[in-house]
Amino acid sequence: MTGKRRASRRRRRTPLERAARTLAVGAAVAVLVTGLVVAAVLLREASPRPAGDTGALVQPVAPPPDQPPVRFSVPAPEAGWQVSTPETVTGFATSDGGSVTVTRPAYYLRGWCADEPHWSSRGFVGVAEPVTGEDARTVNQALAQRWTDALAWDGEADGQLPASTPAQRRIELADGSRAWLSHSEVDLSTASIECAPPRAALTLVSFRVDQQVATVVAAVDLDVEHALTEDLVERILASAERSD
Repeated sequence: MTGKRRASRRRRRTPLERAARTLAVGAAVAVLVTGLVVAAVLLREASPRPAGDTGALVQPVAPPPDQPPVRFSVPAPEAGWQVSTPETVTGFATSDGGSVTVTRPAYYLRGWCADEPHWSSRGFVGVAEPVTGEDARTVNQALAQRWTDALAWDGEADGQLPASTPAQRRIELADGSRAWLSHSEVDLSTASIECAPPRAALTLVSFRVDQQVATVVAAVDLDVEHALTEDLVERILASAERSD
């Protein structure tokens, strides 16, 4: 799916911004939409179309210097994954004029849509802003609902699309620590965006890092060719750990 909103230092506009506000994100270039999002940078040709479960997690994604010390890993570039620059910010616009975002996301199958080769992907994974003063379960529950509401908001039609209530459970990360995972799905079959999938899923994992709660977010297309499997998404999220 593709983006309808982006922000950049030069505020260059595209036809997909016809009904959108611009969100300032400093020097970063981002797309903010009702569906899955990609960084607004020039892209190379789309990667070969791999199977949805793309094997070993061999690409570590390290955090930018000013972000929580959390890293995770994704499959190799040959499996369709591309790690963005540390300055990249990606997320969804919200109905109240705000946004939900992650920093330095890893993208799956960037440029898959021929109609929007520079804006499309089949999913992303990234780290959200940390939260202080709350427990991991509360943070995970609140962020999962906000991300779900944002993904379900059709800004073009100014309405909410059907979405499930985030289901939450306790999991164990690959390093043995405990975390909270939430999963929800949104029906995008009537979404007013180009290259939209029938459905999309959000999976969030939250865990404590010192005095803060860190959250890793995955947003992926469903019911499409080469869709990521739920097992692979959860393995990527479970690879999250402290990076220092």
